[in-house]
Amino acid sequence: PMRLILGFSVPVFFGYLFQQFYNLADTVIVGKFLGVSALASVGSTGAVCFLLFIVCAGLYVFMKDVAVRKVGFFGGGILIGLTVIFVAFAFYAARSARSDSEGVITAYKTTLYKEASATSKTNPSQLTRGTVMDVLDEEKGSNGKTSWYKVRLNSDFVGWVKSSDFELIAE
Repeated sequence: PMRLILGFSVPVFFGYLFQQFYNLADTVIVGKFLGVSALASVGSTGAVCFLLFIVCAGLYVFMKDVAVRKVGFFGGGILIGLTVIFVAFAFYAARSARSDSEGVITAYKTTLYKEASATSKTNPSQLTRGTVMDVLDEEKGSNGKTSWYKVRLNSDFVGWVKSSDFELIAE
């Protein structure tokens, strides 16, 4: 009986382990790049994914019919495979979404603009000195120097700041 118990528990253990890796990757990536509301949705769907895995494991263990047991076994295997694939895609997406350069707000208070123009709409929140942000793009003026930086703090704060209020951090 011990061999049968180990034969069952090892796949369940690895399935649960991969499920936890998937939830961890979702939490890190979504929390860093998409904000609080998206993170809440990931947290609520993690339980649903776990429930599906448990149903597959339960079908495999507790049903006597061979066809139903195969559905549980292969369903659990497919869920594990999808978990590995989604984790790989999630890490790839996070790496590609990451900006290579950062900068810091140097002005006491500055405004985040929707477009690279002082007359465009602004974000109602003020950014203060010392706020570190990812640099997404630059807008050069007629003199060839950078006049605007497109920056991202999180999904709620993406916009343009004047180059006079912002300084790149050397990497």
